[in-house]
Amino acid sequence: MGKRTSLRYTEEVQENFKAWIQDNLKVVSYSGSSEWVCRCPCCERDKLWVNVDRGYFICYKGCFKGHGDELIAKVEKTTIGHAQEILKPPPSVTAKGLRERMDKLRPLRRGRRKLDTPTTSGLPEEFLPCYDGTKWATPSYLIKPPPEGRGLRREVLRRHAIGFALKGRYRNRVIFPMSDEEGRVTFVARLMGAPRDFAFYGQRAGRMIKPPKYLAAPGTAPLYGYSWIRAHWDAHISELWLVEGVFDAVSMIDAGVLAVASLGKDLTRSQVRSIASLGSDQVIIAYDPDATKAAADAGLFLREHLPETTQVSVVMMSGDMDPDELIRSKGPSALAGLRKSAREIKAGHDALSVRLAGLRRAH
Repeated sequence: MGKRTSLRYTEEVQENFKAWIQDNLKVVSYSGSSEWVCRCPCCERDKLWVNVDRGYFICYKGCFKGHGDELIAKVEKTTIGHAQEILKPPPSVTAKGLRERMDKLRPLRRGRRKLDTPTTSGLPEEFLPCYDGTKWATPSYLIKPPPEGRGLRREVLRRHAIGFALKGRYRNRVIFPMSDEEGRVTFVARLMGAPRDFAFYGQRAGRMIKPPKYLAAPGTAPLYGYSWIRAHWDAHISELWLVEGVFDAVSMIDAGVLAVASLGKDLTRSQVRSIASLGSDQVIIAYDPDATKAAADAGLFLREHLPETTQVSVVMMSGDMDPDELIRSKGPSALAGLRKSAREIKAGHDALSVRLAGLRRAH
């Protein structure tokens, strides 16, 4: 496999190592954020222990052990040098490289042009793609396993053209490009964490202020997942899921289920029109467990504006897991149980009856 030279496991190398494992091995369980148990590619047993921060691994069936680059060389059937090239970050993904890229986006004089002004492409100027076609630059929040991060695979990041911003109005946010009904490029930006983690003291308000979880492109009310379905699905839609968060929609689409996200608890008329234009036979609403009232209200709103031939159902999520967490912990098969617990909404129902009926069926 070639002579091995030392490789420093910097933060960037660690993130690349984690991403490689998620793309090439089956991760069985996590012990904290650094120790992962994977399926060994040699014995096909769940005995491969990997310390992703220090770059060590060992198969407890005695297959092999060593450093991370040796594991990559073994699986990829390549040299140690090439394995290290996979782990080494390109200059653009280092902190210095990211600062240099952001400096190029800054105006020469303050006030000449705002940083958060969308470009002609529809994306903000400070948008940095996770993958630009040749190099990766991925925030750890996206690829770290829960609860520290979202645990997204590189394939998902590339498929949805996900990016992020470090400066300007959309700083510390993941940016999801999309297009509207007229085909114009737009986006939605989500905080890299909970709003309470980014709270700041407002002097005028005299209190701590939590930033909004989502920021959409100015003048838009996007329905995330709508443009993806339009671009990738030509057949008739028999079932469409409406979820609250953008990561819920990404997980469902990744699991092979057609889903759109309202990006919050309130459903707008333009979003309802977009849902109606998809022509689905059934719309199933699955909001987070703390949004049962909003889910019932959304169901009644859809029932009022969708054709009578479209069945509208509401799932009252039980426990403390949202759809994204449910799919990650129990797999896509968990959606079958949600379908069975769905409560159909008919004309004349009110929000309270929908919530009570849904909660009884969920429990």
